[in-house]
Amino acid sequence: MASNTMHVYLRKLSRDAFGPDFNKILTLHVFRHSYISLLVELGVPMKVIIERVGHANEKMTMSLQTYMTEKMQPAEREKLMNFSF
Repeated sequence: MASNTMHVYLRKLSRDAFGPDFNKILTLHVFRHSYISLLVELGVPMKVIIERVGHANEKMTMSLQTYMTEKMQPAEREKLMNFSF
């Protein structure tokens, strides 16, 4: 499938799912980022994630591919609040 065809199809899918006013651009790359973020959220070891997505090292995966999900935010905030020296 041509890249442009895929973008048109994803735009149609997103508007069908979220309504005609949905303006965010969904791409396969967005799904890749989301997949990696969910693996991180589930506590999958970074080495496993790196192997699954084909990156050379952890730095690339962490710097380019992860988002702080809504579920992760309170848990991380809690860790920071409980941190002490």
